Amino acid sequence: MLTRPKVTPGHRLAPLAMGALALAVFALVRTTAIADDAGTILAVVAYVWGYLAGFDQLPAVLQRMSNLPDIRRRLRDDEPPTPPPG
Repeated sequence: MLTRPKVTPGHRLAPLAMGALALAVFALVRTTAIADDAGTILAVVAYVWGYLAGFDQLPAVLQRMSNLPDIRRRLRDDEPPTPPPG
């Protein structure tokens, strides 16, 4: 019997990483075709570099989001606190 391989969050991010790489290549090729000076090219490369740097936080965000159902379950299943004696 064949089983499906387990899909990890890293595998889910692979298409996103490929899209980010395609964006960087597209921006560089398009800018070099249009721009006349190195400053414009450097500005676009710096912008794309900063945009892609935001992808470094995606694994942490996905980890936090995957914890939300567990937190909701704990809050829903938690019994109301008993009043203190006295």
